[in-house]
Amino acid sequence: MRSWIMAYGSKSNIQIRTEKVLTHYTRQSKFEGSDRQIRGRIVKILTEHGGMTHNQLIKTLDKDKDRVVKILQQLCQEGLVQESKNGFGIR
Repeated sequence: MRSWIMAYGSKSNIQIRTEKVLTHYTRQSKFEGSDRQIRGRIVKILTEHGGMTHNQLIKTLDKDKDRVVKILQQLCQEGLVQESKNGFGIR
């Protein structure tokens, strides 16, 4: 009898946890063409090249200048990217 209660209790706990996770699930927005994708590309480019100027990054990314500038500012504020007189680099 005791083993049946323990088995039932463990199954009900699993079911409750599963339902709880599923109720809080939200679908992530599309990655292709997103700011997240551009951020990743900027970090990858700067890591591979050791640094780049503002214009080189815009030309390499082939994206809207204002959008790239906004993302670069965010990366600088977050401390991932550093701006110097020679351009941008990874911190």
